[in-house]
Amino acid sequence: MKAARIFLFALLTVTIIGLAMPHSAKQEVSAKQEVSLAAAPEKQIPAGFGTSGSNTGIYPSNYCVSCHMPDDQRLTTALDWNGPIESQTNNPCPASQIMHQEIYYTERLMLAIDRLYATLPAHTNAQAEKIYTGVQALQQTYSRLLDTPLTPTTASLDAFVSEAQMLRFRLGKSYNQLNSLNDSLKRQRVLIAGIIISLILLGSLAWGYYNAQRFVAKRRSAQGDSAQPSPSGKRRLSLKPLIVILLVFILFALPLFREPPQAVAGSTEIELERQNTLDTASRLASSTDQALARAWILSKVGADWSASDPQASESALADSIATAGEAERSAYALWGQAQAAQEITVGDLATQEKAALVAADLEATRSRAWGLRLIALEWMELDPEKAESILQQALDYTQTSVGTYRDLDLRAIAVTWALMDVDKGAALAQQVQDPALRSWGLREIAAASQQSAVYDQAVQAARQVDDPVQRARLLSEIAEQNGDTALFSEALSTLNEVTGAARAYALLHLALATQDATLVEHIPAEFPAARALALSGTGQYEAAWKAAQAISDPYDRAHTQAVIASAWQNAETASQIEIPTLRDMALRDITTVTGDSSLANNIQLVYYKVHALTRLGEFQTAWEAAGSLSDTYPLVALAASWAPTHQQAALEVVEKMSREADKAQALRAIAVATQEQNDFERALGMALAARVRGDALSPVRASLDLALAFLPLDMHKAEAAFDQAYQAALRIAIK
Repeated sequence: MKAARIFLFALLTVTIIGLAMPHSAKQEVSAKQEVSLAAAPEKQIPAGFGTSGSNTGIYPSNYCVSCHMPDDQRLTTALDWNGPIESQTNNPCPASQIMHQEIYYTERLMLAIDRLYATLPAHTNAQAEKIYTGVQALQQTYSRLLDTPLTPTTASLDAFVSEAQMLRFRLGKSYNQLNSLNDSLKRQRVLIAGIIISLILLGSLAWGYYNAQRFVAKRRSAQGDSAQPSPSGKRRLSLKPLIVILLVFILFALPLFREPPQAVAGSTEIELERQNTLDTASRLASSTDQALARAWILSKVGADWSASDPQASESALADSIATAGEAERSAYALWGQAQAAQEITVGDLATQEKAALVAADLEATRSRAWGLRLIALEWMELDPEKAESILQQALDYTQTSVGTYRDLDLRAIAVTWALMDVDKGAALAQQVQDPALRSWGLREIAAASQQSAVYDQAVQAARQVDDPVQRARLLSEIAEQNGDTALFSEALSTLNEVTGAARAYALLHLALATQDATLVEHIPAEFPAARALALSGTGQYEAAWKAAQAISDPYDRAHTQAVIASAWQNAETASQIEIPTLRDMALRDITTVTGDSSLANNIQLVYYKVHALTRLGEFQTAWEAAGSLSDTYPLVALAASWAPTHQQAALEVVEKMSREADKAQALRAIAVATQEQNDFERALGMALAARVRGDALSPVRASLDLALAFLPLDMHKAEAAFDQAYQAALRIAIK
């Protein structure tokens, strides 16, 4: 029996190892799946490109008019594709950087979902396809992000970020469902493999035990063992080994069926206090920034209302100045809250980093006077003296702040003042310490006044910028406006000391500005997107399409190809784009430009098909195709375009819309077309309900747009809409 016991022990050891293998495999599978999403991006965000939104450390306000003039048309192209994410290191606008970053993260998640779905075996398609169908529906919201209309007076950074984050939250749920399905399938395969291995080992054990017993019996017979056989004439099989094997199997199979416990993180009292302080600071920064926005929108309502009701207009102006004063008086509270946020987080590196970001946000808000400046701009034509007085208040406020935010406000005040007094504006612009911001301000003043001396001052300021990429950009922008081609050559020579991605995309910008195709040869080959966009921008479409084939990232390649195909107006090449959303977006644009309705048949995604058919004037066909829309944004244009000729059909389109802000735009067009009281009241009510997350001004703007639309048609209705806009502005929370 001694030999049999040794053999049994050896086989039990092998069995234990075999039974333990499935558990290890399961752990490896789970670990791989946990990192799959993190590994999905093929490149990292460039250094310095963080949550603050800028590699220069500037914290942007929610509204673009905090830095830009309302007539700055460059804001309408802020979302245009200018290259992969590394190209954003050249972008001087922090808000634009954040928007491109949000699109980048969303595309990385969609790419991860596509890759995970492709790895699932064929027999799971029934389950996975249902999940993936939901993902494809959510991608219409991604299309909405790309189509977001940005204007200087309506662009809201928080609204865009909120939309992108909500989309990623929903996509993340779908990713987790696919990941769980994939994990389940792998667990099943591992379990089956473990059972098969265990059965093989158990069979081997039984075979070995049987042969060991025979060997022992023969040996005893040969030695003349006098032990009596069992009454049945056969040796009974002992149950002890079988019981031990069964216990070992149960012991090592349990982890296959056991779900690991979810760790629940607890918070100590001091951690809760720290988080509460940070949350309070963030809310204070948001409310103060919102107060500046309310001051601006009140002044806009008052200025637009002045023609029909001067008294109400004056009241709106008084309220706007009072609101700006409240924002100014909160400066000390902002400073104190920033100090509190930093002090309470001492000793905790993670929360110290959060506190530093919150403090930067508070400092950005505390230092701004853009609300007063915009109030003055709105009232400049109505009352120049009052506008100048308000501008002086804004100027006085900038004297209490320092740094970049003081320069941003001073630059914008100088440009605004130049609309009344060019010399005064230019003199104020010269006080801006940052040479890049000073050059920007002087260039805008020169463009408005067409004074060559101011252009010379802008050039001098641009030459003082240390960063060669930004210096080249400033020089080329001045050259585009005043026609001095020598500045293009100077900008090109400035880039001699620049290398890598910064040089590639700076040369791209310069090639587009100069339309000089020879600059493409100076762009390094390792940046095919920059080369392709430069070739496309200079009219070399075939070469651009060929260069785009070398882009490794599928979304970057598809974006670049969409730009090329749209500029080329080549539907055949657009049909070759791999990403369906970007392919159909290019086909929609080509269909719209060429007016060829037959091309709309090549558009597979209903989102873009409805857009294309609407732009072609085929409203009924667009409406018939809109049945499977999940994001109803294309119906806004359909209802507004259909309203003048078929109001009832337009109303049916509105009923299918899911967002109040979208309905408000469509109902405004219908009310203007019919001028019926019922339609106006419905449009008025929907304007008040047109709330957009991250944009407190949305109901005010919707009501104001309705008032301006009816101002030449029906004064009484316009008054009602003006009053609603005024009341809605007063209700914007600023505390």
